[in-house]
Amino acid sequence: MDPKGSWAVVTGASSGLGVEFARALAAMGANLVLTARREAPMQGLAEDLRGRHGVEVVVEAVDLSEADSAVALRDRLERRGIEPDILVNNAAFGLAGAFIEQEPARLRALLQVDIVSTTELTHVFGQPMARRGRGRILLVASLAAFQPTPLLAAYGAAKAYILSFGEALNLELGPEVGVTVLSPGLML
Repeated sequence: MDPKGSWAVVTGASSGLGVEFARALAAMGANLVLTARREAPMQGLAEDLRGRHGVEVVVEAVDLSEADSAVALRDRLERRGIEPDILVNNAAFGLAGAFIEQEPARLRALLQVDIVSTTELTHVFGQPMARRGRGRILLVASLAAFQPTPLLAAYGAAKAYILSFGEALNLELGPEVGVTVLSPGLML
């Protein structure tokens, strides 16, 4: 699928890999929806990408640690008439240290962002892609998905879920909707 002229949603687009995914997609001519909690960095990125590549860029500040945030994002885009053909599920965070010493609220937020919102985003944007018979979904896991990760236990387990989820969906939705899982190593 040629991304030129398509709409792509990139989560976690305020820093790191999210910024790089947005830059790469814009260079290929994709229009972008940038989403993350922090709006200011995304506005700067949006301005740069519009000027450099002549693509449309929409910024939607969304906190994926909040319940129903995926549906809220989908509804906002529907009101704008945006139908994404590409979803880059990049937003995530980890907690380091002994599992039993983690704060329950932070663990809940990690599970909401890394598993629940990722699953819901894939569902709400993957359904229309399947109906249209085209689309691409990128799920960002981690090398931590491939083995137990002491002192990163919840993060590693969440990324193992993403790996398994993506492999299953690639078979369910393909070849019309391709699902790819990226498992990067330590990002500094």
